[in-house]
Amino acid sequence: MGVRLPESDSTAKSSNTTKTKKSSYNRPTKPPYSKVSQCKECGKWFHNTTERSTCSTKCARAIISRTATNNPNFGGNQNNHAYGWYDSPFAGRVWLESSYEYRVAKDLDDHGIPLTRPPYMYYVLNGLKKKYFADFYLPDQDIYLDPKNDWIIPKDIPKINQAMKDNNVIIHILTKHQLSWASIQELL
Repeated sequence: MGVRLPESDSTAKSSNTTKTKKSSYNRPTKPPYSKVSQCKECGKWFHNTTERSTCSTKCARAIISRTATNNPNFGGNQNNHAYGWYDSPFAGRVWLESSYEYRVAKDLDDHGIPLTRPPYMYYVLNGLKKKYFADFYLPDQDIYLDPKNDWIIPKDIPKINQAMKDNNVIIHILTKHQLSWASIQELL
């Protein structure tokens, strides 16, 4: 008679259930598809497990970018770190793209200064026609305001200067120390 090895011994043969468990453990599982949808951006059909309207993040970003660029009330920027919606007594419900914009809008509203979110203006730089989106327009002062962080100011100065020249307007770049109405008045 032969000697029978216990199941826990490494040389023992695995049972069928153990083999099944091991092989299915590494096998990728298919997601539970609920419906097939057509992407609103590229038209491609995809399995939709959520209520998405696009097949990929790339298509979703393309729609957001187009919406932001074509809607003057949206500001034209596709900033992922935006401040959010703000209700201004003068400008109404506006989308603010940074905490700097919020601080300026709040201070202007607190002081009763009318402001709007202006539509884009065109400018030509290096032979290319581009759109410039100022953050605020003060109709009583006939000036545009563009609060910027210190890192981006040197990069944006050429386009802002060209936008001022091409559109015959005044645009004030506001640093982090000029976000109040008192500081803006000093610039006027």
